[in-house]
Amino acid sequence: MSIELVIRIYNFLLILPTLHFHFEKLIWPFLKCIGLFLSAYVVLQRFHAQLQMKNLKTISDEVIKINDFCLEFSIRYEYFLGKEEVIDKKDRTELNVLKKKIDNHITYLNNQIESFPYGNPLNYFYFMITEKYLFNKKSLEVDLLKMQYVDAVYKDTILSPEFTLFTEDGLLFIDSSYQTILKDEIDAIILSGLDILAALEKHSSKFF
Repeated sequence: MSIELVIRIYNFLLILPTLHFHFEKLIWPFLKCIGLFLSAYVVLQRFHAQLQMKNLKTISDEVIKINDFCLEFSIRYEYFLGKEEVIDKKDRTELNVLKKKIDNHITYLNNQIESFPYGNPLNYFYFMITEKYLFNKKSLEVDLLKMQYVDAVYKDTILSPEFTLFTEDGLLFIDSSYQTILKDEIDAIILSGLDILAALEKHSSKFF
């Protein structure tokens, strides 16, 4: 062993007490702060994940209800399609009620998607303060899927709020510019709704 190496080892041993002092006074408190922050973040993330799962279930329930109402409406409407007789007032009322239910649930679905806690806890906390996301790619993606879903239900279809189902005489109102809601349209609505749920579920599993 060279004399130079011995001197270096000796000098290092001399400064060990100083390093120990700096570790206790500076580095150790810093590491403790990091540990406390990570512990708090884990707790916050668990709460945030529970909130996401709760909102996701609500949105899932709404999509299922809308799909079921659309399917029921389609079956009832198809039964009267092509008939040139006056439709019973009770049947007309039931169809109009179904249409109104679909409209109400879509409005509620929109509100739930808008209030969905996107992102990690820090990103959502920033949104709560500024009403803007630091990272909004996922929210924009879901908004686009939501628009596609709503368009599948409403756009140029007889479920559109602007469309009147019956004439004043109680006959089924037919307008070729509005699309009927039959099997193919129902399939498109269901698949579009599943796309929303898949996007939200995939996003909700992220930790950061």
